[in-house]
Amino acid sequence: MLNIDSGFWIHIPGGSKDRILRPAMILGFNDDVYTAKLEEEGIRIKEDTYVFIYHEIRNVFSQQAAHVITVDNEDLNPVIEFRITGKPVSVESRQAFRVSAVMADLTAKLGDQDGCQLLDVSFSGFSAVASARHNIAKVLDVTLWHEDRAYSGKASIQSARELAPGRIRYGFHCAEDKSVQSGIMKGLLLLTLGLQNRQLRRVAGTT
Repeated sequence: MLNIDSGFWIHIPGGSKDRILRPAMILGFNDDVYTAKLEEEGIRIKEDTYVFIYHEIRNVFSQQAAHVITVDNEDLNPVIEFRITGKPVSVESRQAFRVSAVMADLTAKLGDQDGCQLLDVSFSGFSAVASARHNIAKVLDVTLWHEDRAYSGKASIQSARELAPGRIRYGFHCAEDKSVQSGIMKGLLLLTLGLQNRQLRRVAGTT
């Protein structure tokens, strides 16, 4: 059960072809209605929308459907009221999910460019913002960091979208053997689990 100050993740269907989980925090609970605040700025969500929430129930990472009743967009971080409408379903594999990394202030090295903002990660890929222009399908040498340790390898560009002049969002897929438990694959694993646990365990004081 979600409690006040519990951290959880929310997926807003239709916003992206990737299932990106956004961090949120429970602010209140009354008459089966939860009040929560999204921790990322500028996320758009509409009233009377059905979403999926993800949280741990007895140490099991679970998914539940929910109905967003109201949305307050007065601040940069939306505050929503929602009611859970579905029973919890265990999510056996997390590989399909991309976890938002925006709030963690992480960077990646893409080719020769350092300090590229990391937007989200999964067990097999990630997205980041760079200023250099690259073609779709190009394979780059990339480096990610987790707890001050570097994890390097090769990743191929799956998508590219210009956000603003000098800011291009690239989607990457790991181009290395998934059976090799080192380098970029290990870095993606540690980053994904670390970001999930950081949010889901905030109620216990984890940052």
